[in-house]
Amino acid sequence: MLLQRLAYWMIRNGQAEAARDEAVAMLDAWLAAMPQVREQGDADQAFSHLLIRSGLLREPAPGYVDFVHRTFQDYLGAKAAVEARDFGVLVRNAHDDQWDDVVRMAVGHTRIEERARLLRQLLRRADKTPRYRQRLVLLAVASLEHAPELDPAVRQEVQDRAAELVPPRSAAEAEQLAKVGELVLELLPGPEGLDSRTASAVVKTVALITGDAALGVIARFRTDTRPEVSGELGAAWASFDAGEYADQVLSAITPEAYVQSTPGWTTCA
Repeated sequence: MLLQRLAYWMIRNGQAEAARDEAVAMLDAWLAAMPQVREQGDADQAFSHLLIRSGLLREPAPGYVDFVHRTFQDYLGAKAAVEARDFGVLVRNAHDDQWDDVVRMAVGHTRIEERARLLRQLLRRADKTPRYRQRLVLLAVASLEHAPELDPAVRQEVQDRAAELVPPRSAAEAEQLAKVGELVLELLPGPEGLDSRTASAVVKTVALITGDAALGVIARFRTDTRPEVSGELGAAWASFDAGEYADQVLSAITPEAYVQSTPGWTTCA
């Protein structure tokens, strides 16, 4: 419980670490409502125990503490948010990518009725704030994997809303979808079952997101020989480390496919 409260406080305040004296002061306040713990030691002793024995905290620099991995912080913070019934706080911060995993894990911590309400609140906020519409809808669909039990009508509503956004079907849609960031990567399909226009839009989306996770997704398309797709794969190399991209993607593109997909290439050659 103490770790949950510390994690949630850090998340709400946008902090990756906390000053030791500040953490001890908060523990002292929380222990006032936990006499059975208070009997075993004061706040300083409780802090030392959590730091040394929990395996979840570390002291990266003298006088400061953080969680050994952000996932632990997000998991514990999400549990604290659900226990505090802070669903409004979760929805209000859902547009912030630092809250992505917190919201998703909170969906897993909720009871079935709370889960449905939280997901519907995300969709309602998406409708009210066009600026964050895509991100909020995609966060809702990404949260479904943490919802083993859910009202079928709610699940269908989330999936129907996501189908309007994913996959992208044009360069313009790809550019808009890429603004959501890495969240969208796990939702992108293909190359199986996609026509060449949609597949090339997916590749463009991934290239605009960049990063190691994006490279793993774009590598799925490495053997797609359709000219439109090969052209996007060839153009995407500038978005990644040249050596890694050459090994994982370009090495599978045939010269014939690249020539066909590059206007003017034959003439220039």
